[in-house]
Amino acid sequence: MANTTATAVLGLGYWILATRLYAPADFGEGQTLISSMRLFSSLAGLAFVGTMARFIPVAGLHTARFILYGHAAAIGLGLLGATAFLPRSAPRAVPAGSPPYNSGRPC
Repeated sequence: MANTTATAVLGLGYWILATRLYAPADFGEGQTLISSMRLFSSLAGLAFVGTMARFIPVAGLHTARFILYGHAAAIGLGLLGATAFLPRSAPRAVPAGSPPYNSGRPC
């Protein structure tokens, strides 16, 4: 319970600071990228936590193969999602070695 509360408070604080420090267009673009990454990571997981917990006890001799196939499917879907996501988001990413972000507002 404390972990959930701390996460909620820190998340709320982050979004309050982000809306104050960044221009609306930059904030919106950043939020879109974060939401897209969370969507792809959620889809790549394929709810395997529950699936594995449900079927590993009854897999018997096929447990190792079941785990291997499950991980292979998650990796494959994750790579597919990254292939779809990265070409659209990479041009917006900050190049390595560039100066820190400056919104134009005084600090």
